[in-house]
Amino acid sequence: TQPLPVINVNPVSPICLGDSVLLAASSSTAIQYQWSPINGLGNPQSSTTMASPAVLTNYSVTGTDTLGCTNTAGASVQLLYLHSFQLGNDTAFCLGNTIVLDAGAGNAAYLWSNGSTNQQITVSSAGTYWVGVTNVCGTVYDTLSVTEIYSLPVIDLGPGGKICTEPTPVLDAGNPGSIYQWSTGENTQAIYIHESGAYTVTVTNVNNCTSDAFISIELVNKPLVYLGQDTILCYGDELTLGAENQFATYLWNNGSTLPFITIAEAGSYFLYSENMCGADVDTIIIEYSDCICELYIPNAFTPNRDGINEIFRPESVCQLVNYQLLVYNRWGQLVFSSNEFVNGWDGIFNGDNAPQGVYIYNLAYTAELNGRITVKSHSGTVSLIR
Repeated sequence: TQPLPVINVNPVSPICLGDSVLLAASSSTAIQYQWSPINGLGNPQSSTTMASPAVLTNYSVTGTDTLGCTNTAGASVQLLYLHSFQLGNDTAFCLGNTIVLDAGAGNAAYLWSNGSTNQQITVSSAGTYWVGVTNVCGTVYDTLSVTEIYSLPVIDLGPGGKICTEPTPVLDAGNPGSIYQWSTGENTQAIYIHESGAYTVTVTNVNNCTSDAFISIELVNKPLVYLGQDTILCYGDELTLGAENQFATYLWNNGSTLPFITIAEAGSYFLYSENMCGADVDTIIIEYSDCICELYIPNAFTPNRDGINEIFRPESVCQLVNYQLLVYNRWGQLVFSSNEFVNGWDGIFNGDNAPQGVYIYNLAYTAELNGRITVKSHSGTVSLIR
């Protein structure tokens, strides 16, 4: 039996796409050779041929000796490629942001326009950036331009702190045409402020760039001074006058700088109060008298249906307002009350005659005489006699 021819093929190294490699077959007995497939081969019927495949290709070669006996051997041509990557489209972004440019992983060397030899670089400014990536097959380049760095919205809410309530304060975030989100839930460019507190706003402009702002506000009212109506006091009485305003100073006509003073003498008193939001002043005239508006309060009455002294009721020539009369029995039980000066107690309690005895009364009223106001109160006892 004739042995088959022994076919040997030289080792083949990987090649770059577009390059060629020598395929060489040898045999001590074969006299003819046929390579397959023939794609990318220079001479498929020669023992040596140049191969330039477009894809990874497994070639085989068949050798035939003088007796027509054949044998086959193979060779695989692997392809290497230029590095493949894309930096992406030209772009723009907001100030303070960055983008990462990536030339893709691989067995390659990198050289960026800024001198970096890393696979990635971080970009924070406008400009044109290129990179060359080199492997065994050569160098490829790509370029990306950062066309613009968008400005962030600039928000000026003011210094904050103390702000007057008149006119109504307004916070304006500026940047017309943007999107607004306030901590109050409002979404307008400007908001009115009615309460002290902290306020924040987020503004997103047409380039989708965002800024935040914070302000703390303490609302301050304009001073208000009201000392009341001119008043007549009884001799020995005292009256406290004053006003209380935010962050205000005070000046009385007697030189006092306190917010409140207690007076015990007749006279004209004025108070001037001032703060950052304005000032106010008021005057009151205080007079003293012997209290001629004192009521006559009976100490006994006889509700026995004889038409004489039937009602317990204080009497006065003055006009009385804010009137209240309360009558209690000796156990502290309220037996009569009235807010009308013309109404008195007829000795009836819960629909029955109240028992004879001593009762306690409390009386409060405001009396007006000749345009002057007197505030008084009395307590005492009255005897119910039957």
